[in-house]
Amino acid sequence: MAASDDVPVVITKDQKFELKRKLDYLRKLKGSGTQLISVYIPAGYQLHEVTNKLRSERSQSTNIKSKTTRTNVGDALEKVIGFLKNLGRTPENGIAVFCGNVSDNPAKVDIKLFSILPPVPLSVQIYRCDSKFFLEPLERMISHTDVYGILAMDGRQATLAYLKGTEVEKLKEVNSTAHAKVHVGGQCLHPGTLVQKSDGVITEIKNLLPNDYLKVSSFKDYSVKDYICPVVTKNLNRSIFLIKTKYPTMEIRATAGHRFFVITENGIGERLAKDLKKGDKVLSVRCIPHKGVEVPLKIGLVRRQGAKLPKFPRYFNSDVAQVIGYLTGDGSFDGDKVVLYESKKELVDLYSKLISKTFGVDTKVRTVDKTKQKGSFAKKTYLELRVYGRNFGRMLKQISKTVFEKSDNRDIPEIVMKSDNNVCSAFIRGLFDAEGYIANTKIEIAMTTEKLIRKLQMLLLRFGIISTVYEKHTDKNQKKRQWGLIISDLESVKIFTNEIGFSLSSKQERCKKICKAETVTQVIRQVPVDGRYVLKQAHKMGMKTRDFDGLNMFFSGKRGIGSKRFKAKVLPVFRKQLSAFKGDSNYKRYKEIVDEMSVLVSSDLIPAVVASIDKLGIEKEVYDLTIPEYKNFIANSFVVHNSAARYQRLITEEIENYYKRIGEYMDRYFMPNQVKGVLIGGPGPAKENFIKMKPFNYQIKVLKPLIDVGYTDEAGINEIIRKGEDIIMEQEAMQERKMVSRFIGDAVTGGLAVYGLKPVIDAIKSYKADSVLISEDLDYTVEIVKGDDGEEDVRIIKPGDKVKPNSETMPLIDYLVNLANRHNIEYHFISTNTTEGAQFKNMFFGIGAFLRYK
Repeated sequence: MAASDDVPVVITKDQKFELKRKLDYLRKLKGSGTQLISVYIPAGYQLHEVTNKLRSERSQSTNIKSKTTRTNVGDALEKVIGFLKNLGRTPENGIAVFCGNVSDNPAKVDIKLFSILPPVPLSVQIYRCDSKFFLEPLERMISHTDVYGILAMDGRQATLAYLKGTEVEKLKEVNSTAHAKVHVGGQCLHPGTLVQKSDGVITEIKNLLPNDYLKVSSFKDYSVKDYICPVVTKNLNRSIFLIKTKYPTMEIRATAGHRFFVITENGIGERLAKDLKKGDKVLSVRCIPHKGVEVPLKIGLVRRQGAKLPKFPRYFNSDVAQVIGYLTGDGSFDGDKVVLYESKKELVDLYSKLISKTFGVDTKVRTVDKTKQKGSFAKKTYLELRVYGRNFGRMLKQISKTVFEKSDNRDIPEIVMKSDNNVCSAFIRGLFDAEGYIANTKIEIAMTTEKLIRKLQMLLLRFGIISTVYEKHTDKNQKKRQWGLIISDLESVKIFTNEIGFSLSSKQERCKKICKAETVTQVIRQVPVDGRYVLKQAHKMGMKTRDFDGLNMFFSGKRGIGSKRFKAKVLPVFRKQLSAFKGDSNYKRYKEIVDEMSVLVSSDLIPAVVASIDKLGIEKEVYDLTIPEYKNFIANSFVVHNSAARYQRLITEEIENYYKRIGEYMDRYFMPNQVKGVLIGGPGPAKENFIKMKPFNYQIKVLKPLIDVGYTDEAGINEIIRKGEDIIMEQEAMQERKMVSRFIGDAVTGGLAVYGLKPVIDAIKSYKADSVLISEDLDYTVEIVKGDDGEEDVRIIKPGDKVKPNSETMPLIDYLVNLANRHNIEYHFISTNTTEGAQFKNMFFGIGAFLRYK
């Protein structure tokens, strides 16, 4: 697409005008039935491959039931094949061919062929037979003719590209020069410790790479944020402690010197793992907010083996996620069929319909009775939902590598964790449909894979669902182990019921019954503060314990307090006291105290009570992270201290160098004479930090807002383009609005502008016109009569008007464009999609010109 000097090819206004006129004509043509054929051949594509495909379509057209349609389609295909044969080779930019019966008289056949050489290279290969010609690829080519720059980036990789119409050209990849893993520090965690990256993926700490973005905590507003992790630290042979908590129940393995954040009477403090005591309150998280993105499905074709391929949507959606969730919990694939196991017929019927609707495959249900089979543990009959054929199972495995692994090795797919909350909740629903149950007032799930259950515990925090994970044994000899997850906190049960739920109606009704229970004392969702600290702040503002109702146990540090009670009992008292200090010199200082109390109510952080600390022995490898600025990260749902960032200055320099290199390439490719603006997107906050640093030429226009996408490669570029379409359209509409507003102002005040057919024609011919404005919706025809002196007399003719002999007629738009081109005067088309564009059409007849002088 681009020339040798890296400047992209641009569609000229004349090319756009000519292409638009051809498309307008083709758009009006209609066929009777599916008789109109559209063929798109991309640049560089071999013609003989297309003709072979068309011959195959020709033979298949003999199966069309309607004799008329069969004959017309066959004749049109023969005409296209003959045209391509005479063409010889594919034109430089490819070609679009349209052929079919365009007669509006059912009794008459009029098969015509049209071809269009696109002004820029075609990138799609399409054959379509329909009742109208398929024009969308060419329409998109002229939907916006300006060139835009695209930048997809995160902390490790950036990709730059051009967007011109529908054409995308990848320009450059830039990689960060970050550290490899280094051997420093002494405060570390077990390699299996779970952390959550900013793209939503929950992974073991040993899998992290430098410059990944992670979930961290801000102690300014007690929220969870995204921040870069420049350094991943690895140490060898360190003693490990196991710390377990209750309210909520969690666990983490850390070296003796790893620091935890604890809640004390003086605020948030730090304590080494070896110094933690039973009853200490360490910081954990109530919620790990994450919106997720729409993730494209990349399903490679599988050999047909005589069967039709299942259909998969372009993007990973809730239906696919729910099926993957159920199969992860209770599904199998033996190479010839996918099997889903279930005892409830209602649920089998539901998943049978869901699978058929989503993937277009046939399902079969059979009853299995193994109660009398030797060696079987089955106590009752159950149902099997089967999908036969290898393709379905193989294609599902491309979405989730572990979906059909042995039960001990199954995992939550990364695509689920990257997806938005609706898709994520559908996967969890499917998993609970398969393995979940309700016991008294608790929602539970049990599986044999510990890693999946612990990831699920963190994944549920995306919705604010707090849960407990525990080890359970399924036989008397304590050999067969399972891992259970319990949701018992009433608020968490309510969130689960409303945002995830069960597909089985009886289970969902039981959940709704639990939700109606009276609220009990909050022992889990407590504010992350010690009552003694709150009382000290109250004393600073002149308040006493008696100013608060029934909070003696809280203020003595013997009991925590739930967020709802804190909001009702504590916060109003602080605010009322603050109002008494308006105008006082201490007001600002006291307001800071009240603001601190206020953020506690909506905090993403909660305390967890240490239940036990046990020394386990030596771990061969342990890991820690460096997080500049925030100096903490979330691990196994705990908020833990990062390493002593002794290399922070070097890392900061490396990040700045990486951003500067991106900026240098932006200057090379995206200067204003090359692009109209730049769309920037990517996962995590790297793009925002890059914009703050602004290491590129001030003339480059970055289009806002920045776009959240899940990738930084070509998939990320395509996602930015799809999500940024509205931004580009608004940008072009804004330029048009400015131009028309300026014209209206000049025309109304008698400035350098004229309007109407004759004044504009005179301005063009006399070279007074600087540029001409033409409404796209002008549908008039003009008559042109040339006098003996060569001068033209131009008038608009209406239907029924008589035309003079020896005169010429043509569309008004064509006449104005040709006239402007002959006099080398620039012209602009004005749409009627904006208020200003419609006003130009209605008030000024859709014809205007800016003048050089009067």
